[in-house]
Amino acid sequence: MIHDQDGRLKRIEYRGKYLRESRTGGVSLRAQTKLAGLNLTANAQHGFRVSTRVAKGTNVGFQNGRFVLRGRYGKGRTKLNLSKSGVSVSSKTSVGTINWFKPRYSSAKIAGIQVRGQNALYINILASLIQMAFMLLLAAIQLIVWLLQAGAWGIAWAFASAQAWWKQRRIDRIVGVETAWEEHWSDEESTGLFAGMAHIMFHLAAGSRPRNANEGGFLDALFTDEWAAVLEVDGDPERVRPIERRSVERVESLLERGGLPPILLMETAFGTLVSLFIRNASAPIVLDAFLFFDDAIVTNGTRTQLQEMLLGVFGHTAGIVAEPSERSSAPGDRGGDPIGDATIDAGRAPAPQRWRAIALMIFVGAAVFVGLFVTV
Repeated sequence: MIHDQDGRLKRIEYRGKYLRESRTGGVSLRAQTKLAGLNLTANAQHGFRVSTRVAKGTNVGFQNGRFVLRGRYGKGRTKLNLSKSGVSVSSKTSVGTINWFKPRYSSAKIAGIQVRGQNALYINILASLIQMAFMLLLAAIQLIVWLLQAGAWGIAWAFASAQAWWKQRRIDRIVGVETAWEEHWSDEESTGLFAGMAHIMFHLAAGSRPRNANEGGFLDALFTDEWAAVLEVDGDPERVRPIERRSVERVESLLERGGLPPILLMETAFGTLVSLFIRNASAPIVLDAFLFFDDAIVTNGTRTQLQEMLLGVFGHTAGIVAEPSERSSAPGDRGGDPIGDATIDAGRAPAPQRWRAIALMIFVGAAVFVGLFVTV
């Protein structure tokens, strides 16, 4: 058996020094030698042949008195052929050779069996179509993988962009509400700010607003007269009640403007008042005010989830950190208040939530991994 340079079976035959046996040619004796630059070949079936090379790729000779001219030029799979009958172009395929100008001279080899002529042309065309279909299938799979990867990245980019846009839009709305509240409350003293905070915390957040809230006096009802001592201000009712009424009217007027969902609007408004209150009061007063709010909620027995959220806003804005103390577990100590000892820590900040970013990274990573696996 003879194989070509690619390791494929070329033909089924036996070739010895003087004997050759093949499927189509049968058995023949042959001998070959060189003399004065000429190749001399004698074959029991094909007669006597003399040939020589006149140029690169070109051979001339005589076989049984008949002139023979053969030339083959070019690199790669496509060659230019020269013979007595003219010029032709042939291309090598996976199963043989196609002669584009003279199809009857095409050849094909299947399992070492060589086929020539029109049948060889059909075999080459069929093999080429099969190879083309296989390549198109691979290209389609590759294209699908690329489209999936591009789609995954596009979805991830769109999701991240939409998330960033929504977050920025929400921030802009919050900043707009904060700016409006600061413009209306920037010139207010600490008593008015405290009254506005108390109105939001104990009337609006608790859902139990008294009928006389607009008439004033609710600070004394909530905290007795100790609130004035804590704020270090004059607690004279004649001075405080107009401030209370003005604060209540201002809070309700600004809340009616909206701009945010109700809960977020109340948190933003309360946080803005707390930040303004911090500017006008010292750190001990701010801490005592926070504890006053917490004690009053426990005393009134109206602790709601919204009040808990507003207390968290107060603590976060003021940088108040709860630290458990030994006396916080003693009976009768602040009514079992969970706050314990509290200090102000301006550098304290809540940890960011990263679950959305992590989920997005997992999704993109999985898409890339699947694409690489399918490609391989």
